[in-house]
Amino acid sequence: MTESDKTEARRIIETLLATGWTKERISSRFRDGVDGVSGNEFMHLVAEVEGGIGGKIGGDRGNAGGNQGIGGKGGKRGNPFNPKDLDDFLDFFDGEFQLFQLYNELGLVDGAEKRMARDRLKYLVKTGVLERTDKAGRFRKIGGIEEDEIMDLTGEIEEGVYIHLPCGLGDVANIPQGGVIIVAGTRNAGKTAFLLNVAADNRDDWNVTFMNSESSEDQLKKRLRDFEELEYDSVSREEFTSKVKFIKRSSDFHDRVKSGENNLYVIDYMQLYDEHYKMAGLINKIYQKMDGKGVAVIGLQLPENRDYATGGEATLDVACLYLLIKNNELTLRKIKDFKGHRSPQGLSMPFKLYRGVAFYPQGSWPVQEVDDFEPPERGDDIPWK
Repeated sequence: MTESDKTEARRIIETLLATGWTKERISSRFRDGVDGVSGNEFMHLVAEVEGGIGGKIGGDRGNAGGNQGIGGKGGKRGNPFNPKDLDDFLDFFDGEFQLFQLYNELGLVDGAEKRMARDRLKYLVKTGVLERTDKAGRFRKIGGIEEDEIMDLTGEIEEGVYIHLPCGLGDVANIPQGGVIIVAGTRNAGKTAFLLNVAADNRDDWNVTFMNSESSEDQLKKRLRDFEELEYDSVSREEFTSKVKFIKRSSDFHDRVKSGENNLYVIDYMQLYDEHYKMAGLINKIYQKMDGKGVAVIGLQLPENRDYATGGEATLDVACLYLLIKNNELTLRKIKDFKGHRSPQGLSMPFKLYRGVAFYPQGSWPVQEVDDFEPPERGDDIPWK
């Protein structure tokens, strides 16, 4: 058993103990040990961590010295646990923290001292000061009332911003500052064409950044050439590239996002080849990074015979507008705020795609302005929401 294997095994044991596992449960679950650590060695470490017994703890762990071993000789004892130190740590630490961070900050090395710290954490969880997150050994401090942001509901109503979208969607959806628009399309259904249209049509009114993960430079040049040769609403490559910032990026898109009322981010497209459940979290990082200012239009892959993108239903969560593109049809999967009194959510519109870039809608959305709306008589069927 190497020192690194021993350290990793101890980390596993400490995490499990912190989340409520008993020594007996750990011993039963890991009777064969873990990588680099045999079953007998692992059981000895369980007893050592749980009861604060046994030999030397390697390296320079702990912030305090001392030559007394933990139930043995030659190890470093570290600091004794003091609940006040834990309270000071929580006052200093903002957001989530991991168990090993607490140990390091308080200089806890002795297994018995760590156990007292874990018992204190359990008490703070029980009394509502902390909560466990969905990851083992990780905790979050619950905010108090004084940290709440009070909402002002007496000011002017913000009607959102105007985004030019293909097929007249800009006249249907109210897009708020900080809004996220999801464009989920099947393979070769028109995602890139849709996203390029968003960039082209908003180039004069927004600071547009187009993040490309799929197309090569030559493929994009051909697409822009097609925009240049359109019979109507043509745009030269020189103008397109002078007003839209094209960058190559395939991951960590949120790193390029900055909060700003006039910033428009178009992403073609976000993809995960495994751990698809993380997609919603990646979308949320972009949403959080905008901090209520700007708009992001994100392309996602749509699996066949599904009504939400790779990443599952959770990809709907923060979207103010969620579009599906497949079989030459555009569907409004989710529209959080719409113009007029008739919601188009769930409706579809067929379209034709000319030269792979120009959208021709084959219909219209059922939008009625407030001034033109006549409430139905009681008892009448209402075919919309």
